[in-house]
Amino acid sequence: MQVDRDGLWQQIGMMMSDLDDLQSNEVRRRAAIQWWRDASSVLADVTRGFGPAPEPNETMARSWSELGLFIYFMLHPSCHGASDMVPPCPEAKHCFEQALKFAPGIRTSPAI
Repeated sequence: MQVDRDGLWQQIGMMMSDLDDLQSNEVRRRAAIQWWRDASSVLADVTRGFGPAPEPNETMARSWSELGLFIYFMLHPSCHGASDMVPPCPEAKHCFEQALKFAPGIRTSPAI
């Protein structure tokens, strides 16, 4: 799995739609965790003003929030919904904190 730097916003959505399949296949789950690391790095670059053109705040907030949900479910494959998000997850927390910088009122997750 490679990060599509120019289509990152769409790729995040596609990865989220493939969540159940990624969770249930250990090899794909590990690859998805690496993809998340790479995607988070690209999004951090965009946040700092490097990389692809920055998106509106709402898109940036949604992207960070979706990455937070994504990594939470990849690191906790037995969880399948927001109500299952009980164990703390520093990786997800970081993403949700980034989302809140772009949209202070955005609904994040109990994982933070």
